[in-house]
Amino acid sequence: MGNIYFIDRFPFNREFYNRNEFKRLKTLGYNVKFLELSRFLKRKILPNDIAEDIRDYAIRFKSRKELDYFFKERKANTLIVTTVPFVSSSAWMYYYIFKNNIPYVLEEHASIPSFHNETSLSKKKKNLLHQFKTINRKKISSKPFETFYFLKAMVLLKPAHCHISSKVNTKTIFKRLSKENTKRYYAASPDYKVAKNLKAVEDINSNYAVFIDQYFYHHPDFKTKRIIHSFTADEYYNEINQFLKQFEEATGLNVIIAAHPRRQFEHAEDFNLDFNVYYNKTASLIKNAKIVLLHFSTAISYAAIFNKPVLLIDSDLFENSNIRKYIDNFKVLFGSNILNISHLNNTTWMNDELFQINLIKYKEFIKNYLKHPKSSNLSSSDIILKHFKEIIDHK
Repeated sequence: MGNIYFIDRFPFNREFYNRNEFKRLKTLGYNVKFLELSRFLKRKILPNDIAEDIRDYAIRFKSRKELDYFFKERKANTLIVTTVPFVSSSAWMYYYIFKNNIPYVLEEHASIPSFHNETSLSKKKKNLLHQFKTINRKKISSKPFETFYFLKAMVLLKPAHCHISSKVNTKTIFKRLSKENTKRYYAASPDYKVAKNLKAVEDINSNYAVFIDQYFYHHPDFKTKRIIHSFTADEYYNEINQFLKQFEEATGLNVIIAAHPRRQFEHAEDFNLDFNVYYNKTASLIKNAKIVLLHFSTAISYAAIFNKPVLLIDSDLFENSNIRKYIDNFKVLFGSNILNISHLNNTTWMNDELFQINLIKYKEFIKNYLKHPKSSNLSSSDIILKHFKEIIDHK
């Protein structure tokens, strides 16, 4: 029936497979694949242990030029679905898309908004110093190449056929690609769709709290310097394990771990063996939890959808990090409580306020980021399927 190729900046995993309904698309007869370009788009080879049962859905490329050959052979009946903005590091990819005249769809969903707080002069100096220290030599050496392809891509630029979004009045990452003739569709975000279609209930015979693992220290964002930090893996996991045990004792709730989708099995022992760790079940674990514990994960979307109380976890380890800024932003956005776990000498911190919910802020978040007021319950895949032939013929 046709080819549907997805492109994202990060490696393929089961979460992406589920959120974008690969199984459904294949059942309907489409050749659906993920084009694995993260090593070029992120300028770094990131850990990626793809589960065997979905491995065939990912196509790897040895070079950028190989993508050009791939597109040349598949110009007909092919659609690209991309979440990647048009910037210097991705211009070469878009140049090959424009050059081969392949129609593409922009997919933009629930990202947490940026907060622009007042910053002191000393903090600005610190940030500049940090940026100077963390300059990536590879980025510098690749600039001439990127600039060359950016200019070439701008000459050939072809606007997206459609821009699918679940967000309301927020700054788009696709301003160069979403033009006047780009059709705008409003959809329920993948998180909202997954949450509303949940059928299975986790077989956990106890009241529990769920900790949302963000794969701290090992996560690619720590390697690319997007997350600034000055702590070690041992320091972080020693403290978080100790806190989770204290939380169990203070509340009488069992604590379970919702593993980050990119967590590698080589790091499975970061958490105490006392805690059960679940993979690829974050939505259902949150749905049935009494409370959600996290730092600043986008999984908080499920807490808003299911009206679950959230406790934001801070630490002295985050003193010289941008992690604390993200946690503070979440407090503003969701009205949740913050607890610094570096100062818990007894259980007096445990009180009913930890379980309070700001339903007004939850509803605002759902309206602004998860389900646009003009959307139905259609997912991005629903819209793509509905207009596939129109998009292909349009080119």
